[in-house]
Amino acid sequence: MKVSRRAVVAGATVALVAGGSAAAALATGNSSGHTYQGCLNHELGALYNVKVDASSPPRCLRHDVTISWNEKGPAGAQGEPGLPGAKGDKGDPGPAGPKGDPGPAGANGDTGPKGDAGPKGDTGLPGAKGDTGPKGDAGPAGGPGPKGDTGPKGDTGPAGGPGPKGDTGPKGDTGPKGDTGPKGDTGPKGDTGPAGFGGVKRTAFTAVTAPNNAATTQRYTCPDAQFPTLISGGYSVSPAAIAGVTATVDGPTADGVWEVTIINTSGQNVSLTPYVVCAAG
Repeated sequence: MKVSRRAVVAGATVALVAGGSAAAALATGNSSGHTYQGCLNHELGALYNVKVDASSPPRCLRHDVTISWNEKGPAGAQGEPGLPGAKGDKGDPGPAGPKGDPGPAGANGDTGPKGDAGPKGDTGLPGAKGDTGPKGDAGPAGGPGPKGDTGPKGDTGPAGGPGPKGDTGPKGDTGPKGDTGPKGDTGPKGDTGPAGFGGVKRTAFTAVTAPNNAATTQRYTCPDAQFPTLISGGYSVSPAAIAGVTATVDGPTADGVWEVTIINTSGQNVSLTPYVVCAAG
């Protein structure tokens, strides 16, 4: 395979420009069975983006070219011997050697001290039976014997008295509805009720502004002398159905006044219009 002069020059510096596993393979002369591909810089003649046995060529910069090679270079000169390494740790003990032959018999030693008494010997054979001795004292009473069998069942005793009253049981389920009974007789006519109102009148008052984030209270009585009796009241707000407007008071007081208090947290001012409903005297 023919490689350009720039590729040869670049091959000498491939360990500096290629990096990674591909550069290490070039520097140490790995087997020529691998195929190397890389990008050759058109200005510096340097290799970069080197791949080994890649399934696709490397991506190179514009104006640069892709080259490939697989030949092994000649072996370099042998390097100088390295410095001696540090002293290694002490090795583990080796296995025990075979047992040596017995040595020659030594001279007789001095007589040793008297040894300790030996263990007690075995018991001898029993002797002849002796005469019967006098009768001994009575021994202590023995413990209770085992439980005897159950005896036959006795006759039934007399009936006992009534026991205490038990607790009240839980309430039972409701029974089915009974049939409707016959219609009763008509009752007597009741007393005549008080006379009703002669008429009612609803009066709406001038709207007031209920400011945002504040409570507003209004109190009103019946303004028309012909309709002096307060029977009801209320209010309306505008805009209608706005969220954040709540009435805390809306009803009559002890002195015959209709009172309305609203709290406005809607985020805007609203218009409050109270009204009263009064009856003729």
